[in-house]
Amino acid sequence: MNTVSVLIGGQTGYGIHDAGILIGRLFARRGYNIYMMDDFPSLIKGGYEFVIVRADQEKIGAHKDHIDVLLAMSQDAINKNIDRIGRKTNIIYDSDKVKVKEGLGLSLETILKEEGTPGKELYVIIGALARTLDLPWSLVDEVLKKHETDDIESKLKAVSRGYNSTSKNESLIKGSVKSLPVINGAHAISIGLLKAGLNALVGYPMTPTSPILEFMAKYEKDLGIHLVLPESEIAVIMMALGYAYMGKRSAVATSGGGFSLMVESLGLAAQAELPILVVLGQRTGPSTGLPTYTAQTDLNFALHASQGEFPRFIVAPGDAEEGVYWSGVALNIAWKYQIPAFVLTDKTHSLGYYSYDEETIPKVRKEEAILWDGKGIYKRYLKTDDIISPLAFPPLKDQVVNATGYVHDELGITTENPAMTKEIADKRIMKKQKLAEEMKSYETVKTYGSGKTALLCWGSNKGVCMETAKILGVKAIQIVMLSPFPKEALAKALEGVDKLIDVECNSEGQVRILLNQNGFKVDETVLKYDGRSFSVENLVEEVKKVMR
Repeated sequence: MNTVSVLIGGQTGYGIHDAGILIGRLFARRGYNIYMMDDFPSLIKGGYEFVIVRADQEKIGAHKDHIDVLLAMSQDAINKNIDRIGRKTNIIYDSDKVKVKEGLGLSLETILKEEGTPGKELYVIIGALARTLDLPWSLVDEVLKKHETDDIESKLKAVSRGYNSTSKNESLIKGSVKSLPVINGAHAISIGLLKAGLNALVGYPMTPTSPILEFMAKYEKDLGIHLVLPESEIAVIMMALGYAYMGKRSAVATSGGGFSLMVESLGLAAQAELPILVVLGQRTGPSTGLPTYTAQTDLNFALHASQGEFPRFIVAPGDAEEGVYWSGVALNIAWKYQIPAFVLTDKTHSLGYYSYDEETIPKVRKEEAILWDGKGIYKRYLKTDDIISPLAFPPLKDQVVNATGYVHDELGITTENPAMTKEIADKRIMKKQKLAEEMKSYETVKTYGSGKTALLCWGSNKGVCMETAKILGVKAIQIVMLSPFPKEALAKALEGVDKLIDVECNSEGQVRILLNQNGFKVDETVLKYDGRSFSVENLVEEVKKVMR
């Protein structure tokens, strides 16, 4: 088989997610690109969860509805996936809990008693999957020993029993790519921030950005960074601004509900010219909405959050490589221009797992901010020819480092002078213009394929739009940077396009609105706002409807 999709489903809280990652690693080690999506309710235990792991010889970033192998750990895995089961779908199931007419049934309770490996049901099933796809035992053994070091002997016994309980059905040939690491979008964002010199991450756990906190917690001591979880979201952003005031690169990880409480402090960051990086994980809303499901609903919020007018940098990565690269760029931009910067993600991207190839992106590194030369009296908001006031951090002997949310003069002393008020506003305008000009040297709009019809996407819809465009023989256009708006780059991407179809996971078409505001016309929209991401088959069908 050149490509395969595996669905594993069962009760939430019993390892379905981890089993999916292990399956993905087996495929990756075999030389395949993978993408994994996880569908789970907002419950610690109970309810139904399923994971789809897709492996392909091509670069992928979306799931398919068609399933080649179904691993059923509960009856719901059968009942809720009837539409995904085809004539050739192989079903491997726990015969103690699942009733189905066809497939390979294994009494996991009996097997685990015989092997003396309680609680290792999923490993038996994974072993059976590996043999069904004709994966060599040496590969299975290698992957488990590398990634499953805890209680490894028991796990190997369980996997071996499953492996030997079935027979080869399909041959998963060796893939065409090198063995790549498997990471999710949250890991990618974390890596990018660290490469750009992150010193501190401050957060209040909220799906889908919680994995960023978990990642930083795991490596906090090794990396020498600070991870702080304050008592509220207001405290989160204020502490992050405190870090910035002291010269430490900081970021906050949050979702819409948490960011709502940070908005006033965002204005403080803009007025005081304190760099801040916000990772904003979008989810179905408003209010609590669906906390563990996906959406692209907070673009308008990020564009307009807080009172007053000020520049902001907003990017929306579409896969793991972009997560690393653009998160690093965003942190550097925040410090170079002393402005708020945003990385927009969502559950599809943040909790989706991708094959990650570092060699395909530019090197991410820390870019130094403009610092005070130490001469004379320090003027925090000094007027300069290049717009940017040099930074200095306390304590400084015989100097004052001001930070204020009030209109101020060069020293940071508050004023209500109308000329000074206009001058500071003009400074913010010129920062935005300077930033927009600099970003012309970056690939802020990407194109894939060709044709007079084009699909327009942003963020996590990159993968599914690329694949749909290839199937239908049309062009795909991805906007990576959303503020400053990349007018020239988009105009170039749209050359020769007669029909533009906007694809988004919200009910209003927020990028379509943004395009209209900037003089671009969208001909059709394909919107999905039920909390779930597009599958390839789903988007192909919807695009065909508006192409007629």
